[in-house]
Amino acid sequence: MGPLTEQSRKWYSNAVGEQHVAAELAKLGPDWAVLHSVPVGDRGQTVDHLVIGPGGVFVVDAVHQHGATIDVRRDVRGAQLYVNGAERPYITQSRNVATDAALGLTRAVGMNVPVRGVLVAVSPKSLTVRDQPDDVAVTCERTVRGWLAGESTVLSAAQVSTIADVASQTSTWRGAMFQSRLPAFDPEVFETLRVEVQRAWFARAVWGGALVTAAAIAAVQFAAVV
Repeated sequence: MGPLTEQSRKWYSNAVGEQHVAAELAKLGPDWAVLHSVPVGDRGQTVDHLVIGPGGVFVVDAVHQHGATIDVRRDVRGAQLYVNGAERPYITQSRNVATDAALGLTRAVGMNVPVRGVLVAVSPKSLTVRDQPDDVAVTCERTVRGWLAGESTVLSAAQVSTIADVASQTSTWRGAMFQSRLPAFDPEVFETLRVEVQRAWFARAVWGGALVTAAAIAAVQFAAVV
C-alpha cells in the first residue's frame, strides 16, 4: 500500500477516530449492546453507533474536528456548538437522528423507547462545555464510556436484550439498505489497515529524507567545483 492520497487522508483520519470511539464503547461490558453504522429513519441519516444499556438508548456520533477548539455555550435558542468560533449544526443533527431512532424503535418494539443523542469530539485541541444541551450530551472519546456508564438505570436486562435484538433487524429501519443483521466492529481488520498505512508513511518519510540528503550532497559537490 502506498502513501494515502490527499482525498483519502481525511477519510483515514476519521476512520481512526471512529476506531477509538468504538473501542471505548466496547469497554462498557456485557450489560450493554453496541451497533455500528445504523441507518435510522426516513431522512437517510446513518448514526455512527447505537448504544443500548441500563442507562437507556443513545445515538452516538463522532465530531471529527481534529486539533480544533470546540465550545458549547447557551444563547436564547439554547445550547449551541462552535468549532473555532463558527457555529455548527451538530446538536440539531444529533437531536433529529435521536428522534428518528426513537420513532423506529418505539414502532418496532411496541413500547415507548426514548433515545438521546451523544456527540463525541475526536482529538480536539480543546473542548469546553459551558452549558450542556437539554437533550444532547457533548463529550469526547476519553470520557464517553464513563458518561454512559454513569447514567441512572432506566432499562432492565430483558429490555436491553429486546431493544438490541429489534435494533439489529432490517425491518426496524424503513428504507434501510443493509444486511439482515448489522455487523460488529472488527478492530483486528482495521488494525491491519492502520499498520499498513503507518508503514507507507514511514517509507515515504525515509524516501523524502533520502532525497534531501542527496540534494545536500549535490550542493556541496557543486560548491567544491565552483
